[in-house]
Amino acid sequence: MTSETEIFNWLDNSDIVSNYQVLEFQEDEVSFILKLKIEFIDKSELFTRESIKRNLRKYSFHWQSGDGVLIVRWDNAQHHRELSTFPHHRHEHDGSNVQENEEVTLLDILKFILKKFFKS
Repeated sequence: MTSETEIFNWLDNSDIVSNYQVLEFQEDEVSFILKLKIEFIDKSELFTRESIKRNLRKYSFHWQSGDGVLIVRWDNAQHHRELSTFPHHRHEHDGSNVQENEEVTLLDILKFILKKFFKS
C-alpha cells in the first residue's frame, strides 16, 4: 500500500485532478480505512476504498465518467479464481469484461489514469 503522504502529494500536484474529498479516514494499531472521491479535469470521478484489518487488505477503485458510466473498476474481491492475478482483477465498461490486473495500489491506479489522459 502507498503511504497517505505520497497519495496526497500526488493529488495536490497533479495536472489532471481538479478536486478531491476525503470521505473517510480512520487509523489505529490494527486497522486502516481510507475513502476518497477524486474529480478529474474531464469531469470523470474516481471513488476509492482501501482498508486493512488484521493484515487483510481490501480495495476497490471505481473510475466513472462524469455522467456515471463505468470506465474501469479495480478490486480484490475473492472471485474470478480463474485469473492468474487472483484476487486482483478489473472490470471494464459495463462490468462484465473482467481482466487480470497488476495495478493494486491507489498510486498505480492514478498513474494508469494519467496515461489514459495523455493518450487522448
